[in-house]
Amino acid sequence: MSRESLKFLTEYEVGRIQRLLAATDLSFQNIANRMDCAKSTIIAINRKYNIRSYGGRRTQWEVTNLSVLGKLTVDTNNPGCQRMSQDYAKPRI
Repeated sequence: MSRESLKFLTEYEVGRIQRLLAATDLSFQNIANRMDCAKSTIIAINRKYNIRSYGGRRTQWEVTNLSVLGKLTVDTNNPGCQRMSQDYAKPRI
């Protein structure tokens, strides 16, 4: 997949990246591949919005900004989204 050397993301794309960072365990590279942008773009968004905190570790993180999940929209025709929406509907203890 070829990426442009300079690509501007829409507000929707930035929001989608924020939600992927907060709601999934996808790596920065996997999110970059999915969104067709550079890994450094994903890292910059994570830093700017303080979504994942790695605390010096590379494979474990803590989601520090859950406010981006409040913007989550769900396509109920997609079985994967149905499951995800059910997971978020459950109260966390």
